[in-house]
Amino acid sequence: MLGPSRPLSRLDSSVIDSYLWLVKTTIELPDDLFLKVKVLAAERRTTLKDIVVQSLQMFTRSPAEADQKKRQAAMKRLLKAMQASNTEPMVPLKREEIYDR
Repeated sequence: MLGPSRPLSRLDSSVIDSYLWLVKTTIELPDDLFLKVKVLAAERRTTLKDIVVQSLQMFTRSPAEADQKKRQAAMKRLLKAMQASNTEPMVPLKREEIYDR
């Protein structure tokens, strides 16, 4: 704990870190946006706080990180689209079927 004999310039980093990691703030949101986010949070089984934190992280992400995430998402969609829809083995064709015109 801080005592009267300790000057502020000599604060322990642990004391400073505890203030840096635990910040509470109040923000004002339009009612319609607040309701949409609350519904979204409920659908995703998460909290409003988690959605706000994730949104702020996405907003502050560097362009390179954002581009990398977009490329990864596009690659995932492409690979999913390329998966065969039919999983049954192919049946060998008869000679007449191959040359039938």
